[in-house]
Amino acid sequence: MTDYEQVVDTFFATAQYREEIPDELLKKWFKMAVNDFSHDIFPLIYNPVTQMFDNETLAFKKTSEIIKDMLGKMIYLIHIKRQRSRINQLQNIVGRDIALNSTAQAKAAMRDEYLDITYEIEQLRFKLKQHAFN
Repeated sequence: MTDYEQVVDTFFATAQYREEIPDELLKKWFKMAVNDFSHDIFPLIYNPVTQMFDNETLAFKKTSEIIKDMLGKMIYLIHIKRQRSRINQLQNIVGRDIALNSTAQAKAAMRDEYLDITYEIEQLRFKLKQHAFN
């Protein structure tokens, strides 16, 4: 199993979906998560041909499973942001023949899910960052 497949498996294990997500969109979200991780913690070298990370650093070898788990959760966070935007757009669409209102419960549930996954990512990010006392 490639690194990319492991990250995508973590993403799908984190949430339940009724709709199918296109592979190109998943690859874009994966790329965004890798870029965000590389900017915040340490650079990840990803080879799109082999779908594997090429990092040979000690930090990567020791924490590769945590990194893949974190990337899967970061993809899930990107998906939640997209869903939150969709729910907000549905709020109070009223026409002559149709009225769509987003309920407060749906918004609250999406906000809670967003806050939960953000907290989990921050915990993993804290564990992976190099601190001054190391």
